[in-house]
Amino acid sequence: MVVTANLLTAAALALAALSMFFSLWWTEVEDVLDSKIEVHRADRGPAISKVTAKLSRRAFPLALSSCVLAAMLAPPAIASIVDFFRSIFLHGIYEFKNYNAVNAMYVAVWSATLALALMMLSKVRGLRRLLSKLRAP
Repeated sequence: MVVTANLLTAAALALAALSMFFSLWWTEVEDVLDSKIEVHRADRGPAISKVTAKLSRRAFPLALSSCVLAAMLAPPAIASIVDFFRSIFLHGIYEFKNYNAVNAMYVAVWSATLALALMMLSKVRGLRRLLSKLRAP
């Protein structure tokens, strides 16, 4: 599958937009994850509302959007990776003469999007665990 420069540009722009929100919201999510759990359940009300707000307004939307973007970018990236290894297997090291920087950069953008999605999914998981601990008696 041939990746065009237009597709690479669109993918990089979408990743840049996600990265902007990621950089703005990352510290907020980390601060909530580092909060301590009060001994008495009655004292946990503000912490529960804070965790719920960060989960529903920061972490989950960013995780969902990055997963959707990674899924949208996956078919051309996987096809490029498969084509590369197939060419190397058939033609050996001489295949590097046909190196395509656009395909390589597209795979790099997809990999960064995938890494962002995985990081946000782990933060969503952490916030859900914290929320269940806060709601426990």
